[in-house]
Amino acid sequence: WSFLYDNLAPNMTISYPGNNGRYRSSQVGGGANPFTGGATDPNGSLGSGMDTVEVRLSYLLGADTYYWTGVLFASGSAVSGSGWRDTGNVTWEFTDNIVWRSADTEYTLEARGEDKAVLGDGTGGGNVSNPVSLGTDVMKFVVDDSLPSLGVEVPTMSWVNSFGSITGTANTSLAGTDAVEVEITTGTDAGKRWW
Repeated sequence: WSFLYDNLAPNMTISYPGNNGRYRSSQVGGGANPFTGGATDPNGSLGSGMDTVEVRLSYLLGADTYYWTGVLFASGSAVSGSGWRDTGNVTWEFTDNIVWRSADTEYTLEARGEDKAVLGDGTGGGNVSNPVSLGTDVMKFVVDDSLPSLGVEVPTMSWVNSFGSITGTANTSLAGTDAVEVEITTGTDAGKRWW
């Protein structure tokens, strides 16, 4: 009589979204852009194999953490434990159509897995991974649908006969600034001239 001893939790990875990613709401989540990743039993062919793979999506607002429930985001200790959503197995996809906040928000996606190991008498649950590795089984990303806020500081007048430079501000909230373009023209419509 023989048996296999498996006391190692699964290895979990998240492929999409990327850590520190910046996305519009249409670019992340749902069937068109599902969360994806992988799960492996570290014992290979001698392991018990994967049983379940789950993800948990959350954001922090003030002192409260809000968790995706499958319908909406909700806070509270009762929700945090039940905020885990089943994704399937091994190479997983999470296709919920997320109802993103209207405000630019940083979200955290965690992935955990449980293998099929049981106690010697056949009872109990398997080894469960604990998501702690930022960039591997934990991803932080921003969903940003807001237009940037831009302003010109110099020149301060509409009509000037000379100036040394153009300066201004760009506020893009959480997502960061990719590029700022300045247009210098005279006239309007067909009468515009460009520099």
